[in-house]
Amino acid sequence: MIRSALPSDLPAILHVATGISLFDATQLHELEAFLGDYFRKSDSKGLWVISGELPLVWVAYAERERMTVGTWNLQWIAITREHQRQGHGTSLLEYFECALANLGAHQLLIETSASLTGSLAFYCDCGYQKEGRFRDFYEVGADKVVFREVMIFDRRLA
Repeated sequence: MIRSALPSDLPAILHVATGISLFDATQLHELEAFLGDYFRKSDSKGLWVISGELPLVWVAYAERERMTVGTWNLQWIAITREHQRQGHGTSLLEYFECALANLGAHQLLIETSASLTGSLAFYCDCGYQKEGRFRDFYEVGADKVVFREVMIFDRRLA
C-alpha cells in the first residue's frame, strides 16, 4: 500500500534514510529539518509517499519544479536494502507517474549520482531517458545525472 507521509512517520523515514547509507550525519540532519518544514506547511508543493505499513519498506519525495508548468522532479527515493530488486521501485515510479499526471504534470525528472550504477540502470530499464550530466555537482568528482520521462495522460488515475 502506498500513502502520503504523516508527521508521525518522521522517525521511520529517517530510519530508512540512515539504513541506505547514502547520507552523512549533516545530510540526515538537513533531511530531518526539511521534513519538519514540509509537515508544518499546509501549502507544500511536494508529495512525500511511503509504504503504508511500519516498518517502512521505502520512502520517496517529488516536488513541482518552481517557475515551470507541469514539470516535477523526483528528488528522493529510498528502498531498504533487504527490499531492493523486488519490484518496489518500479511500482513506486508507476504510482508517481499516475499521481503526478492527475496533478497536471507533463514530465518527471529524476536526478541521481553517477556513481550509483544500479540506480542508473534501473531508471533506464524503466524507460527514462538520460537528459544530462552535471560534473562535480554533489562535490568534486561526484556528478549528477538527470533522467526524464514524458507523462502519458492515459496513466491518470480514475
